Amino acid sequence: MTKRVALVTGGMGGIGTAICRRLASANGSAVVANCLPEYAHKDSWLEKVRAEGFDNVYAAEGDVANFESVGDMVKRIESDIGPVDILVNNAGIVRDNMLHKMSPGDWIEVINTNLNSAFNVTKHVVDGMCTRGWGRIVNIVTSHFTMVMDRFSPYGPSKAALEAALAAQHLEQAGTASPSPVQQP
Repeated sequence: MTKRVALVTGGMGGIGTAICRRLASANGSAVVANCLPEYAHKDSWLEKVRAEGFDNVYAAEGDVANFESVGDMVKRIESDIGPVDILVNNAGIVRDNMLHKMSPGDWIEVINTNLNSAFNVTKHVVDGMCTRGWGRIVNIVTSHFTMVMDRFSPYGPSKAALEAALAAQHLEQAGTASPSPVQQP
């Protein structure tokens, strides 16, 4: 069986950790958990996951909301581990506030992390997947309930837009993408 390299953005959060564990146990692929640069819990997270027997899990620092930072991160992953074959766009944040009380900076941070990050990371890995003739991209979105939840003004629209982008990607990539529900562990 071919060993693959999987990249999970926001890989050290609740859903991200569960995804990393599942991918690492499924077929022995190398799994790279993304986190922000200088994330304080990176080493302890990695130590805990490896103590659980997942020696094939790695960490990669990069700000997925920043296109250049993602490019640098992907280059490091490709150099140190190998080309990304599986991408899970999981990064997501919430700024719990009503729209009229939210700062423009909070709005932009949520949109950049939850929506634009999927473009940023996908753009850096999809050409290689196409060249190699194999790749998987999974975008973690949300439920309709969360999209319209009170005090989730930018979160809901950002995830709805990501779901729409997934539908467009499904058409562009000849039906290779489709939505599937996920519940947080």
